[in-house]
Amino acid sequence: MNSSGLDVVNVVKRFGDHAAVDGASLSVKDGEIVALLGPSGCGKTTTLRLIAGFEALDAGTIAIGGADIAKLPPYRRDIGLVFQDYALFPHLTVADNINYGMKQRGISKIKRDSRRRELMRLTRLEGFDERRPLALSGGQQQRVALARALAISPKLLLLDEPLSNLDAKLRETLRIELREILRGVGTTTLVVTHDQTEAIGLADRIALMNRGRIVQIGTAREIYEEPATRFVAEFIGRSIWFPGHLKQGTHGAEFLTDDGFALRINAPANARAVNGLSIRPEHVRLSARPNDVSRIPATVMSVEFFGAELIVACRLNSGGRVIRIPIRTDDEAIPVAGASVELGISPDRCKVVADD
Repeated sequence: MNSSGLDVVNVVKRFGDHAAVDGASLSVKDGEIVALLGPSGCGKTTTLRLIAGFEALDAGTIAIGGADIAKLPPYRRDIGLVFQDYALFPHLTVADNINYGMKQRGISKIKRDSRRRELMRLTRLEGFDERRPLALSGGQQQRVALARALAISPKLLLLDEPLSNLDAKLRETLRIELREILRGVGTTTLVVTHDQTEAIGLADRIALMNRGRIVQIGTAREIYEEPATRFVAEFIGRSIWFPGHLKQGTHGAEFLTDDGFALRINAPANARAVNGLSIRPEHVRLSARPNDVSRIPATVMSVEFFGAELIVACRLNSGGRVIRIPIRTDDEAIPVAGASVELGISPDRCKVVADD
């Protein structure tokens, strides 16, 4: 267990017969930013509420800085929380909103004012002291909520879908700003989100949650390149999934797909005989190269334009399924609908994973 940071160990929370959180475990190091990522209904918000103290545990432990907090009321957990809708006090000014938590803790006016000015500078809110929340943009409200949460110098900061209420362009800008602010203050942070772009852009590591359990933890690159299960492969980025089974032959491992063709792969020795195969679409080449051992005959069905990228839909000659392959618009050879192609796949790009 961390002597600092956050430890969630085998946590369970049931609502009737339903286990919203079913044995979830997670460790966040001191000063680290971790994103708890997953689809709606996976248990991530319930996990946040358990950490914050808004729900009671049925089993497991939660510790901050090595101290068990599971039985403490929310106000004694030393946690800063930024809600999805920011939850600012509409009748208070920006300055009073930021001061609120410090005032409740009995911090002197001199220290409150000093801390507030520091945070307003950090969050680029100088000059907004006397504004009220309704006079601010969504991005400004988000920064006020963040400053208010950080004002008490919490041991842990919880962010609940912090950018979901903003439009796409503003989300991108504020994601960069938020990352810089969190890096600047160095507070241990858990970001709860359903948005993989938000998780990848903000966090040092990602904890991916599904059906009440945390199924994989790692950096965005680790999870993307080495997904543990089909769910992980399809939730982070895009994946082409081939059901089938693994076969060890004289020339190495092969994956025999239910579509009726065999793909040479680099499979670990402990890979199970029955699994699935995940291939990232960008790792499929429209024109096979000499070192592409695996080749799949296909026919181009359509070519869709998406700015810097084209999506080429190809129907596999064996099995008839359609897969979509991205290519750059500046590639020299752009196929046309109806063209016959031979798709090339390198063995090290084929990942055998559990079909969950």
